[in-house]
Amino acid sequence: MSAADLASVAGALRATSDDYTQAPADEPVAWMRRSDGTWCPVYADGWVGPGFSWAQMLAARGEDLGDVLVSLVEAGLLGQRDRKS
Repeated sequence: MSAADLASVAGALRATSDDYTQAPADEPVAWMRRSDGTWCPVYADGWVGPGFSWAQMLAARGEDLGDVLVSLVEAGLLGQRDRKS
C-alpha cells in the first residue's frame, strides 16, 4: 500500500463518525476481511476498496502497534509464542 493510500485511509478513519446509521458515499459502510488477512472497505454502491493489513489500519489511526500488542498479550488474546522479540 502506498503512502498516499495510507494517508487517505488515515483521513477516512479520523473522519468516520460513531453514528453508523448513514455514511456519506465516500465512506465505507462495512469492512471485509480477505482470506490473506487484509481488510478492505466496502462502500454503499458495492465497490470494494484496496486491502490493507490490521497493522496498517492501526498505523493509519495513529495507534502505536507495540502498545496494542502488549495489550493483546495481557488480555490473553495473543500468547507469548505469537509475540516477536
